[in-house]
Amino acid sequence: MFKSKDRKRMILMRNFVLVLNVLGVCLLYCNESLATQPIPDTDPPSGSTGGGTRGDCLVIPLIPQGGNHTMSENPDVWVYVGLSKDSNSAPEYQISVEHRNSTISSPIRERQLIKKEEFPRLIKFNLPVQNKIETSYNSNQVLPLNQKYGITFRCQVSGSRKKGIGNSLSIERKLIDKNVVSLPLKKMFEFFQSSNLGIDATSLLFSKNSCSNPNSANELFESMVSKQILVDKSSQSKFVLESLSEYNRYLPKMCQNN
Repeated sequence: MFKSKDRKRMILMRNFVLVLNVLGVCLLYCNESLATQPIPDTDPPSGSTGGGTRGDCLVIPLIPQGGNHTMSENPDVWVYVGLSKDSNSAPEYQISVEHRNSTISSPIRERQLIKKEEFPRLIKFNLPVQNKIETSYNSNQVLPLNQKYGITFRCQVSGSRKKGIGNSLSIERKLIDKNVVSLPLKKMFEFFQSSNLGIDATSLLFSKNSCSNPNSANELFESMVSKQILVDKSSQSKFVLESLSEYNRYLPKMCQNN
């Protein structure tokens, strides 16, 4: 009787040890599996203007907060691109802008290549986005009136298959029944800003209108970028300083050529 009980205890102990071993192996492989899952490639919420991309470089639309409207049929969107702290210092990067849930039936994406030594930069993209390499390129396309037009900016190492995290923007074209051409630079900028015409406000600062009052243009640009709040707080001051520095380089050259 005693031996029978000992045998049962030994069997129970062996089974217990076996269960522990199985659980240990399972936990080891389950954790490894979870650790190697790729980060989902999802876009930030529509209308986000300050997230920047993650990993390779930052791509930030230069637009006053909440002002994602335009009067233009073919507006220009200016973006800041700069190397992030997580950059792997690749020799060349690809900046792209693509449609996101757009009703426009045009080619999908436009790309620009930038070498490492050319960062930081301020880059202009003309909308609607079109792939000018394709034979179906239509230069007469315009933004639809009173419809949301979604685009996503991405940055990734040139030639890499890894798709950069997107910084998304939703733009809407609307009509404004007011002639603002005769207004001074600051008044015109303030009107665009108060009317949520942020796309046009930024374009104004990059136009020849700024040449008549470059000091005011610099002040308005600095105020605009200083109020943009980035998701990546560590890049906030870098973004403001580099954007302003590049604008101070751009404005004299642009005015000299006009």
